[in-house]
Amino acid sequence: MKAFLRRFFKDNRRKRILLIAVILAALFVWWQSLIPTDGSASNSSWITENIVNPILGLFGVKASHALVRKLAHVFEFFVLSIFTSLLLDCRPVRCFYAGFTIAFLDETIQVLTKRGSMITDVWIDMIGITAGFIVAWLISLCEKRKKLHDGESGTAEIQKTI
Repeated sequence: MKAFLRRFFKDNRRKRILLIAVILAALFVWWQSLIPTDGSASNSSWITENIVNPILGLFGVKASHALVRKLAHVFEFFVLSIFTSLLLDCRPVRCFYAGFTIAFLDETIQVLTKRGSMITDVWIDMIGITAGFIVAWLISLCEKRKKLHDGESGTAEIQKTI
């Protein structure tokens, strides 16, 4: 295991930072699932009424409490997926497996805390995971093209990612 970690990180500061970001993001997601139903509803109601609706009100729109809760799922997993995808070098199977595992554990925590786990939340989380992966892949592609432009990489590297 120690050899794997040494080989994975290769004294790469960026990967260490991304790993910490993934761990913190996953812990945040799971922490939110530990909050009892009443507390979670209260938090999201406060966010809906004090942050989201005042902003949307500028455009004559009002968001429902349920919509804000589902969009929170998408946003949490969007951010988590960007970190995970960049950490795992945008390898789709690994990235989606990691995201699905975290989403599955998130809903399992809700079963254990009697909050009402829903499979639809996992599918909503997968929307965030997919969007985050796409953004991370585009970031990765831009970084590789920049390296090519700077003369650090060959054209085979770029063609392999496209």
